[in-house]
Amino acid sequence: MTIETPTTIINSAALVIGISQHSNTKWNLPANVANDARDFYKLLIDPKYCAFKAENTQLLIDQQASLANLRQAFKQLVQACNQNTTVVIYYSGHGGRLQAEDEGYLIPADVTENLESTALSSHEFSQFLQTLPARRVVTILDCCHAGSIGQLKYLPTRSFKTGLPARDLQTLAAGYGRLIIASSLDTEYSLVIPTDANSLFTKYLLQGLQGAAAASDGYVRIMDLFHYIQPKVKADSNGTQNPLFRAYVEENFALAFHANQTSDSKTEKAQTPQYPFDAFISYLNQGRDYDWVLDELVPLLESSGLKLTDSHAMPIAGATRISNMEAGFRISRRILLVMSDNYLQDNSAMFENVLFQDMGIHEGSWRVIPVYWENLDKNQIPARLKMLSGIDLTDPRRQEREKQRLLANLQ
Repeated sequence: MTIETPTTIINSAALVIGISQHSNTKWNLPANVANDARDFYKLLIDPKYCAFKAENTQLLIDQQASLANLRQAFKQLVQACNQNTTVVIYYSGHGGRLQAEDEGYLIPADVTENLESTALSSHEFSQFLQTLPARRVVTILDCCHAGSIGQLKYLPTRSFKTGLPARDLQTLAAGYGRLIIASSLDTEYSLVIPTDANSLFTKYLLQGLQGAAAASDGYVRIMDLFHYIQPKVKADSNGTQNPLFRAYVEENFALAFHANQTSDSKTEKAQTPQYPFDAFISYLNQGRDYDWVLDELVPLLESSGLKLTDSHAMPIAGATRISNMEAGFRISRRILLVMSDNYLQDNSAMFENVLFQDMGIHEGSWRVIPVYWENLDKNQIPARLKMLSGIDLTDPRRQEREKQRLLANLQ
């Protein structure tokens, strides 16, 4: 896994947009919305945190963010990056769709009632993203603002429905290394609390990048950042706003560093890959296997504070199951194979563990652990699995000791 630090994110570029004031004042939003972009921009170029190159980071506020200027800024962003660039695009403002065609739009400062010709469509935005040569493109959308919790801001046209369609968000995330973080689901509003300087979502985005989402080594990684933001926003909105994540990425790369670490500890700890999940569980998602995993294994692991995921849980929404298998390996410290006769006869399960072992060989690591919870026909166990040291829970006399050995291997 590649470790990015503020001193090495020199190959970086960004476009930051915040629109509170529009030519048509009926579209105006609270000043918090422009503040979102200003504050995010300052944090992005701050050498103590994200350390993006200021000369490659554009900021468009209010009337600067006309449709023509947005298109020009996109062209400049393409010119500023190559395949190794980390690119961030941030937008705070109106977002929604026309009910008649279900087309998503971002609303520039000079929008008129004719959205089709004066707003930025999701189709055009996705085409722009496809032209970026960078292999790391993070798009953050804080859209569909309301004036305050429980009081929704008036929109000037009844044909405009808040919320970018989920289909559009998936399209924006299409392609290797593309990642979308949206402030809310397509049926929800993104909220502004009048007493706060920033929108609810961006408030926690900034906090996370400033260190609240940092791992023990001080690095703020992209998936950890989302896992910090999502429950905070959901709780403060009483469950009415739920940020979402769409991606196809193979690593949990760093976007910021919390400067309160000493330089010595930063150098030492950065050598160890960080994983948002302690274990990826590969199991047969039916019958007795399914019951044992949910009734016995998961409670045992979660009671020790371990973070778990699996391909059935779809850790990267919208991706294929194979993509989730690959991502699961890369974002999990250990891979647990829940062994049973049925598991060994299931083609999908066998493909999954073959993939994991192959990836481990190429990586030079041995992270796959078989867990035997019922007696098997040992003749059915492939040699490639027999060679792995496993956890044997089939003998009641040794079961407690084996459970402790499993937990120790996952810490």
